[in-house]
Amino acid sequence: VPGRYRPELARSVANLGIRLADLSRSADAVVATRQAVTIYSDLTRSNPDRYCPDLATSLDDLGLRFSALGQPAAALQVSQEAVSIHRELAAGDPGRYLPRLATSLSYLGTILAELGRRTAALSATEEAVLIYRKLAETHPGRYQAERAGALANLSRCLSALGRADEALAPAREAVSTYQELEKPNPRFQPYLAVSLDVLAAASSSVGQDAEAKSARAQAAQVRERL
Repeated sequence: VPGRYRPELARSVANLGIRLADLSRSADAVVATRQAVTIYSDLTRSNPDRYCPDLATSLDDLGLRFSALGQPAAALQVSQEAVSIHRELAAGDPGRYLPRLATSLSYLGTILAELGRRTAALSATEEAVLIYRKLAETHPGRYQAERAGALANLSRCLSALGRADEALAPAREAVSTYQELEKPNPRFQPYLAVSLDVLAAASSSVGQDAEAKSARAQAAQVRERL
């Protein structure tokens, strides 16, 4: 039956895109993920309630693939579409889709920062952090890593806008969160190292040289364990 297995095909090529990206085969990953987006777009026209979430996730993935390929303008277009879909889904079912909206906004903020659109990047990242804080109230202990990543990005955005004094607090919170996560789970060590780099930069910008030096030393120690 023509079209019967298109949902399975979409999932397969979406997973292929993820595997190719893991292998740093960025161009091939774009091709596979774009195919998934195309199929999910077709499926959404006939059954939006079922396939809109898959389309939005594939659009997020495609944005990441374009960004890895050094094409932030192309990444922006699909990332904005993903945020729009996730926002609509979250309005109808916040319990299920707010976490996805926060993730999508975090991706969008990173892409906007790559394009030098600093104010827009800050807006998207602040919204992501706000959602993660709300989620922490209803789901204590969940989404900590995602919130820490968004906080590190928030610190970068504030620093890029010359708001160095405000950049320090989110950087410290990101480091503290990753330190707690890393104790039982070493897979967070690379993220801890990056957050320490962010803290070092933020501290240095406001003349907190001792804190900056300590953060750099801790980052180096973490990387030695990787």
